[in-house]
Amino acid sequence: MNVPRPPIETRALEGAAWWRAKLDGEDVTESDWLSYEEWLSETPENRAAAARVDETIATIQANEQMVIKDGSPNGARPPRRWLASSALWASAAAAAAAAALLFIPTPQPPTELAYATPADRARVVELPDGTQVHLNRSTLIRVRFGAERRVELSQGEASFDVFHDPSHPFEVAAGEVSIRDVGTEFNVARNAQSLVVSVRSGEVAVTAAHAPSTRVQAGRMARVSAGAIAVVAARTDDAFAWQSGHLVYHDATLSAVLEDFNRYSAKPIVLTDDKAANLHFSGILAIDEPRTMLAHLQEFLPIQASDDGHRIVVRSST
Repeated sequence: MNVPRPPIETRALEGAAWWRAKLDGEDVTESDWLSYEEWLSETPENRAAAARVDETIATIQANEQMVIKDGSPNGARPPRRWLASSALWASAAAAAAAAALLFIPTPQPPTELAYATPADRARVVELPDGTQVHLNRSTLIRVRFGAERRVELSQGEASFDVFHDPSHPFEVAAGEVSIRDVGTEFNVARNAQSLVVSVRSGEVAVTAAHAPSTRVQAGRMARVSAGAIAVVAARTDDAFAWQSGHLVYHDATLSAVLEDFNRYSAKPIVLTDDKAANLHFSGILAIDEPRTMLAHLQEFLPIQASDDGHRIVVRSST
């Protein structure tokens, strides 16, 4: 069983390779050795790097000695002078080779995870890099961490407080839409006909199948529908209100409100007339069973809802 070794900082490996080449040189002094001991004691990483380089050099030199023995007639030893120069060459070359070898990151198999929430409960998860993800009810994400950090939002709604790492991009994919972190906190709501990205801090790049990449800054919201991206100013804190069990609306269309309701409903909720579709709502609703939320909504809007067995139909009551 191969146990992966912990990573060592590149600076420490470079230093270890440099010191090994210097200490194997002909002009090495006692002062050099004392300086080397000081360098080793500076950090645990320095000692680990020195041990790693020494191990690599020992392996290379052992292989070299095997070649010398096999290549010499009757196992005869080459002249001592040749051996001395060879050892110096091997030590310096091996140090450089060790550094070059150790600087190449060893590919690690990607980490794959999945998180889901039931219809009656949200949850918070922490990804391997420290990114926090709040999952709304009835939400499913799949996580793949390797050269890139990628999350697939299969259904539902989630907000991301991303640990920013420019060398490892963070991307959220939802169908044909991708959202790439440029250092931010954002919310993604996946609906049947659209996808809404709300940025609370920082910035994201949103890309759709038939639209160019669009930057969305803090305080703005992007709605992706039919392959088009529309960006508007928004009260983005409202998009995160579900984390405290509420839905907040400011002059929202009824169709947008029902998009949210659908994320909590086992049956699709549909509008059946244009008059109802043109209604707007402002207010705060507690997240509850969809029929209960619709009943509260009927207290403010002239609508009625009925269940035909396969779906919940919402229409104007006037």
